[in-house]
Amino acid sequence: MFGTGVSWIAESFQYNHVHGPVVWVLSAAFVLFLALFPALWAWLCQYLRGRMGRWAWSLGLAPALWILIEWLRGWFLTGFTWLQFGISQVDGPAAGLAPITGAYGVGWLVAATGGALALLVLRGPRPVMLAVVLAAVWLSVPLLRTIEWTRVAGEPFKAALVQGNYSQNIKWLPQNRGPTLHRYRALTEQHADAQLIVWPETAVPMLANDVRPYLDELDRFAQDQRMSVLVGAPFRDPSGKHYFNSMLGLGLMDGVYHKQHLVPFGEYLPLAWLTGPIVRMLGVPAPSFSRWSGPQPLLAHGSLRLGLSICYEAAFGAEILQALPEATVLVNVSNDAWFGDTLAPFQHLQIGRMRALETGRYMLRATNTGISAIIAPDGRIIARSPQFATHVVRGEAVPRTGMTPYAVVADWPVVWAAGAIVGWLVWRKKKHGQHSGRL
Repeated sequence: MFGTGVSWIAESFQYNHVHGPVVWVLSAAFVLFLALFPALWAWLCQYLRGRMGRWAWSLGLAPALWILIEWLRGWFLTGFTWLQFGISQVDGPAAGLAPITGAYGVGWLVAATGGALALLVLRGPRPVMLAVVLAAVWLSVPLLRTIEWTRVAGEPFKAALVQGNYSQNIKWLPQNRGPTLHRYRALTEQHADAQLIVWPETAVPMLANDVRPYLDELDRFAQDQRMSVLVGAPFRDPSGKHYFNSMLGLGLMDGVYHKQHLVPFGEYLPLAWLTGPIVRMLGVPAPSFSRWSGPQPLLAHGSLRLGLSICYEAAFGAEILQALPEATVLVNVSNDAWFGDTLAPFQHLQIGRMRALETGRYMLRATNTGISAIIAPDGRIIARSPQFATHVVRGEAVPRTGMTPYAVVADWPVVWAAGAIVGWLVWRKKKHGQHSGRL
């Protein structure tokens, strides 16, 4: 599962000046670590099963435990949520469940369906009833897509997502700084009729502090055009001790957003006391970004309020909710050049679509090499870019307000329900011991 699904990590390591056998050692270690989570699920399922009946095990214990392990993987050591079951339904019949339960709830339905199909294949008890219930669920759940959980909160606005298309192996070269700044400025001027222009993560390949004249000039241009420009750039705090991965608002949008959920090993070292010596021994450059931990006001353009996230942050549904209910549009910026020509940019886009579904908001997703896209509140892609091409995605988005059920309660009802089911089944098993009958 992970050997295929996150095989792109080898590409990312190579762009981080790691080469040769070390790439495969680190990639294999990453995959094996992630594989411990489904291994834990399998071991617990076997350990807790005992004389538990097929229905209780296949429809109760195994699916609920899978979701709990997915949730654990989503926060342990700051979390890694890739390859969640629920994300598979962005284009599936269960997509309408996402605004109610979030991705974990959708994943629970998928897991329980797997358990039900296993019962049918293995000729478990009451197969006709089970088949009828299964068909009824999957024929009715698509009707949830007809419910509109949020409402329009303003006039449509024109958005332009600038994709500069600089591959990771040339992006940070000193000789490319001037051409990069020129390209983004030129593309912005060509689409100055847009009300909001979004550049990708670290579109400026140097510290924002060191290009203040360039940014000031762009700010004046944007103000003259009565538009806002979001610029991705690394940022150094006044003390000079901390560096942040940031988005700066220019023109009619004033403010800055600093990334709060950093990528382990890519932007910081988790358990640095343990991993630091290993990284240095392997000759891997140590990342040095700092995590922003304080409050951050939403960036605004008139009545438009933006819920910002940078790259990896979009993989965490509950964290996106922090900008609600104030945010009327979601914006995610990324530098997917780190992944090269792999599965990851498509997976990242799919994750962004789930966030739009869960919140009932438009999402504007600007990336360096693709895939940039304007995503509707129902997860549909309105406009998207080709990969590995200089491109500007144009389209309209509509501010929306209101809260989906998931936006109100986040992941906790699903997590508590899954925990309660596992706990009840384990308690029942212990209570009845070896004399318990089949459930």
